Amino acid sequence: MTTKKTKHSEIIIDLIKNKAAVSDALYQLKLLIFDLNDKSIINWINSELEGYKDGDNIPPYRNLRSPLYGEIQYYGGGSLINRRIQIPVKTKHLNLLKYKMKDNISVIEKWTKEDSSDKKMPFDIRLAAQIADINLSERCQIMGAWLPIASASFSEITNSVKNKILDILMELENKYGNLDGYTIDFKDKKDKDATSRTIINIIYNDNSIKVGDKNKIDGSILGDNNAH
Repeated sequence: MTTKKTKHSEIIIDLIKNKAAVSDALYQLKLLIFDLNDKSIINWINSELEGYKDGDNIPPYRNLRSPLYGEIQYYGGGSLINRRIQIPVKTKHLNLLKYKMKDNISVIEKWTKEDSSDKKMPFDIRLAAQIADINLSERCQIMGAWLPIASASFSEITNSVKNKILDILMELENKYGNLDGYTIDFKDKKDKDATSRTIINIIYNDNSIKVGDKNKIDGSILGDNNAH
């Protein structure tokens, strides 16, 4: 005799069918795992909901790479000329062409639904001048610099967060049953610890990164002081 399988939780179905925003699913997840009292999990949820702060480690899925563009001003033919071009970058500095996306997940979700044109994320002009593989002088200067981020990159961020939420919810459902009551009866400390480890592994992919602990990522030059 086979046991009838309990139907999947509505929160899982709604997320799969795109009936629920990723931000809504994060709020629901926060309620479900509240009794775990795990700071690192709550920090990740809060950072996604509120946005990442200066000094926070930015998850890899939020580190976006892009070519460098800028406005070049130079003298030519006796007149001052302004041109917008892709700025070539010295090979040894190509690793700096990344943008740490700190905005909260609701903003990023909104951007995925807007037009497909690239968003110009600011890039420090002084840094651009240092890494540019062009001859700069008083007669040729970088007046502005930015990293164009394609809308597909925003979709990749929301999909990464969505997949993590789904993996967590399915693990919880498999272990504790239907989640529609939004409460989980964690048995004891051993059970809580095991569940926390599972969730942390899903969030950080077995990485030791902890969100919100004010530690710096290696090479954290961009994004930390660029407002947008």
